[in-house]
Amino acid sequence: MKEEIEKLQKKISSIVEPIIESYECELLHTEITGSSKGLILRLYIDYKDWEIDQPSKVTLNLCSSISREISALLDVEDPISTSYNLEISSPGVERILAKKEHFEKAIGYNVKILLKEPFQNRKRIIGEVKEVDDEGVTIEEDKNRIKIPYRLIKKGNLKVF
Repeated sequence: MKEEIEKLQKKISSIVEPIIESYECELLHTEITGSSKGLILRLYIDYKDWEIDQPSKVTLNLCSSISREISALLDVEDPISTSYNLEISSPGVERILAKKEHFEKAIGYNVKILLKEPFQNRKRIIGEVKEVDDEGVTIEEDKNRIKIPYRLIKKGNLKVF
């Protein structure tokens, strides 16, 4: 089931990214939650020039405009076979970090990473981003460095204490 959701998230991302990019924005993360009775498709967006330590400039009007266009496109493409609610959201204070480039911007900042499966007997790691390379992210937690492969990262967030 998890693999099916990941595959669907990737498919939806490829469908909606051109619309989001036409607004000079970037798709940060695609999330599908809920059950077959009520799914939520949540797309996190921000302007392409976002800064890790600055609040998002995404407005409700921008989210509404993008939502209308994406909704119409998804009605035509029909990637989700059940009913769902579409939400377009800014990243918020604890912004989502999903791509290598996002983690690069977060070097020196604290993050929380949720894992797809246990890694070193853990599914959640909180600490400071120390290094980022093509294989993964190195987090310092309690003076221990942990290198987390991207393939294991379910979701990363900037951690505001």
